Amino acid sequence: MARLKNPVIDTSVVVLGAAVALGERVLFPLLKAAVATLESLVTSLEATSSPLPQLEVSTKEFELVEAIQPVEVKESIATR
Repeated sequence: MARLKNPVIDTSVVVLGAAVALGERVLFPLLKAAVATLESLVTSLEATSSPLPQLEVSTKEFELVEAIQPVEVKESIATR
């Protein structure tokens, strides 16, 4: 291979080639193995989906009650 006149470009080509080779030989198989492992983990953890029981909310009748404080309590609050 002929030497390029610019050493920066020459170094960039070598680094890019090394990165591509590393990616093809190491990173892609490692990524595929990780995805396969996650897929097997998810399939083993999948549970059968059962429908939830219907929730029944009972309606409660509330009565409006006015709170009346005794006179003694009102006087002690007023004196504070």
